Amino acid sequence: MKKNAASKPDCPPDGFVVNSMKWVLYWLLKSDTFEEVVIGATNMGGDSDTIAAIAGGLKGLEVGYEKLPNHFKDKLLDKAKLNELAHQLHEIREQETLNT
Repeated sequence: MKKNAASKPDCPPDGFVVNSMKWVLYWLLKSDTFEEVVIGATNMGGDSDTIAAIAGGLKGLEVGYEKLPNHFKDKLLDKAKLNELAHQLHEIREQETLNT
């Protein structure tokens, strides 16, 4: 974990969108790894599932799928379908880029 990178928000992790985003930023600034973000956010209580999902999703975008811990990736359901959808999204993005 990063030291002194972020102060805890002065609000509860209660699901209010502004409070949730403050907690998301806290975990992203405080943690170095995807696992630290997800486990820390999940274990804090309150609306931790929402905060961990948002923070984990953003950290995952930062590090990329290949660098996610295998013990998390191995739990994905219907991995083949998710890969197919990811490739389709990539193709759509490529087409949009070529058309602009």
